[in-house]
Amino acid sequence: MQDIIQKIKQGVSQTEQIDNAIELLKATLSESGLFFAHSLRTGLILKTMGADQFTIICGILHEIPEKLNHLRSGENPFSLNRKQKT
Repeated sequence: MQDIIQKIKQGVSQTEQIDNAIELLKATLSESGLFFAHSLRTGLILKTMGADQFTIICGILHEIPEKLNHLRSGENPFSLNRKQKT
């Protein structure tokens, strides 16, 4: 994952904000998990598309609200047997 993080930060003027977003991601999602890697890759895709720093940060953090909502409801957010909302 370090290589993805370095690519995201390359050429960014204020890497502290990206570092903070990644630390929040680490505190919320398992670094070895699929959603952690997905979040970083989303940030990298946005970077390669020319998105600004704040959009990249939003991409990195986009899975966190979903996980927190499921934790509040008592559901396992990563269960394959989740019921679909209608």
